[in-house]
Amino acid sequence: MQDSYTFGTDVYEGYCYKESLRLNKVLDLMLEASGRHSYEVEKGIDYKGGWIILQWDIRIESLPQANKEIKVSTYSNFFNKFYAYRNFEIHQDGKLIVDARAKFMVLDLEKRRPMRVPEVLQEAYSVAGNEPRGPYVDYKIREEDLDYEIVEKLKVRKTDIDVNFHVNNARYVEWIENYLNDIDQIERIEILYKHEIMKDQIVDIYRYEDEEKIYFKLETDDKLNALINLSKKNIDS
Repeated sequence: MQDSYTFGTDVYEGYCYKESLRLNKVLDLMLEASGRHSYEVEKGIDYKGGWIILQWDIRIESLPQANKEIKVSTYSNFFNKFYAYRNFEIHQDGKLIVDARAKFMVLDLEKRRPMRVPEVLQEAYSVAGNEPRGPYVDYKIREEDLDYEIVEKLKVRKTDIDVNFHVNNARYVEWIENYLNDIDQIERIEILYKHEIMKDQIVDIYRYEDEEKIYFKLETDDKLNALINLSKKNIDS
């Protein structure tokens, strides 16, 4: 079956804050898993598109710890017209520590428009039918009416851009991570990407925090590009 992929790696301490792997590096590892999986499955398949992520729902029991081995897994959940649903897991010391669901779409790289997931891809991933094989992202994050504070204006660099010629989705988390006090207190990350961000654009980063969550929104030219909601662990439980 070609519906799943797993690889193992050691957690490099240079990618950690204190002993915990940074949040953006957690996304990088999951993206590496899906990228490796896609490379293996899609060899020899010719289509004019590229995968982009629309939404993440990441549940964190604990963050990977430095200088220890982890296993990163992904599997194709199901396809539905324009959308592909994929799940991820990260294990350390035999324990599931990160469980993530993502919603993907195929982007026509010439027209910069969505395209239906080609049947040849659905067949290649060995996912029969369009019924979910596991939990999936079945909702949309909505912009909350909050008293956001702008915390940074930044210019997109060449090093933020990925193979699809827009900002890599893990860089969004890297940007907002500068405004988190303790990454170990984050138990859930929800991200909705609304519009791609391109090189040299100026990104306005807005932040709001309450007792339970930290909210971010990213805008360019007054256009909403992404919403990121982070849920805090209940330290009293």
